[in-house]
Amino acid sequence: MAQFGTSSIITMHHYFFSTTAFLRQFNEQRSLLVETSEEERQAVMSVYQNRRNIIVDGLQSLGWPIESPKATLSIWVPVPKGYTSTEFVTLLLEKCGPIVPPGNGSGAAREGFFRIALTVADERMHEAIQRIRKAEIRYEA
Repeated sequence: MAQFGTSSIITMHHYFFSTTAFLRQFNEQRSLLVETSEEERQAVMSVYQNRRNIIVDGLQSLGWPIESPKATLSIWVPVPKGYTSTEFVTLLLEKCGPIVPPGNGSGAAREGFFRIALTVADERMHEAIQRIRKAEIRYEA
């Protein structure tokens, strides 16, 4: 029988929690986009573009070397040097509260990254960036 340590359980919990919310939001938005007019689709896309910009601009201001993706519901962000994915998301959770899944929860190839889903309100995204800034967490290669 497999033995799971605390970090494995945290990784699985973060991955499940984030992925479940992400898939629910994705399916709701996908249905909405299929059944709506072009004007309404543009409005929904504008919401996600704004959320993307909040995260990308905020993380870039803290030193993260990320580019703005064209179309996405989540952003993969590199962890700073010296951390595993799980170590870094645990640091974020303990120091400032954002819950983001570690990349290794999506497979070994995603180690070294964490994922930010663009499925929460703009205000919460601004708050997360401010908390990271206040905790003095920055990207350093």
